[in-house]
Amino acid sequence: GPVFSGIVLADEVNRASPKTQSALLEAMAEGQVTVDGSTHTLRRPFMVLATQNPLDHEGTYPLPESQLDRFLMKVSMGYPSRDAELQILTTHARDNVRRELRPVRTRSEVQGMSAAVQTVHVAPGLQSYLVELADASRRHRDLALGMSTRATLSLQRVARALAAAQG
Repeated sequence: GPVFSGIVLADEVNRASPKTQSALLEAMAEGQVTVDGSTHTLRRPFMVLATQNPLDHEGTYPLPESQLDRFLMKVSMGYPSRDAELQILTTHARDNVRRELRPVRTRSEVQGMSAAVQTVHVAPGLQSYLVELADASRRHRDLALGMSTRATLSLQRVARALAAAQG
């Protein structure tokens, strides 16, 4: 199935049944899936991108905190600019757009970039800042749930990746 791909797009993930969401959570958290009692390890790199509908839409299921915690970032896309939307209309006027897509990097190149990111030094001052940020989120009166340790680790990974990308 599609979960055995390197990059999975879960479109409208909160319309998926809780059982399907649970299976996706296993893939994201454990790097494996279980089908008919047999466990299969997912190849690396493995990444899940997901879109989500507003919770007030009919047929949506709220994502559990344990699943939300597995996503590194949440980005609100909003609507495209007028020019961008015109470009979308022009590009997607052809039915074969998806068939024309080609990889821009090989699996081994992505693995190499990931390994390079691991060599980026993280200054103790930045680590202290990340811990202070997490602590502040846990104590903030307007937040029901603060940053998890997993979130703090994830922010450190993002900082390393950004530093590597910027040279």
